[in-house]
Amino acid sequence: MKQSGEFPNEVELLNLNKLMTVRIGKWKPPQRPQWVKEVMKTPGYIKIQLLLLTILTISSVSSTVLQITQTGGSTSVVNISGSLELQGEKREK
Repeated sequence: MKQSGEFPNEVELLNLNKLMTVRIGKWKPPQRPQWVKEVMKTPGYIKIQLLLLTILTISSVSSTVLQITQTGGSTSVVNISGSLELQGEKREK
């Protein structure tokens, strides 16, 4: 038996979890989805990098959507070379 200040290791936790599982008839407690189990296997520093990448992606998409909605659709058209042409000038060509 462990002293009160020590934490159980992973094997002891798994055994304790098996013993403590509540079963009522054939009902089992809800299980974590597979993708959650996979994320939990991911090391902490990678989780942080993925979180930061997700935040950057959301920020970029939100900024782009905000710019498009604030211009009221599109006041300019970007051609293949990357230069801006006003729509009125484009119609005259």
